[in-house]
Amino acid sequence: MAEVRPGVVTETELARIERDEDAGLADLGLQLAEVKQLAAALQAQIVPAQVAVVGRTPPLLRFLRASAGQQGPLSGDVPLIVW
Repeated sequence: MAEVRPGVVTETELARIERDEDAGLADLGLQLAEVKQLAAALQAQIVPAQVAVVGRTPPLLRFLRASAGQQGPLSGDVPLIVW
């Protein structure tokens, strides 16, 4: 689930992994191909969402965050050079 806007939630099925009733201990967990499928589906959803957020962030704020080595919300003391 993702909250697109406050109060608006959307769900996207990333993958469906099914096992036969005859599945044994060796079939528990995810197989490599399934992990790759899940990772690709997850990336396909996350990347566009991140691009949309970055596009809404003012360039100066992105620069300040990068200069401070910060990924999350800007807080604390941030050095700023004014010319």
